[in-house]
Amino acid sequence: MDLASAFKFAGIPYSTYYRNMRGVELRYTTAIKVKDAIELIAKHREVYKDKCLPKKKAKGTTTKTK
Repeated sequence: MDLASAFKFAGIPYSTYYRNMRGVELRYTTAIKVKDAIELIAKHREVYKDKCLPKKKAKGTTTKTK
């Protein structure tokens, strides 16, 4: 699992993730939210996939309209 997905799942803005990757420290409460999200994702992998990943189109379907 990538960390950006855990931030997204926890409802933390991407900008916070980006700042963290650049060395800015997280607040304790933010770190706990991300930790909880990682644990929840690991526990319920299928729920995470349904919530965060784009839906796959069925074969043979098109999105063109006239």
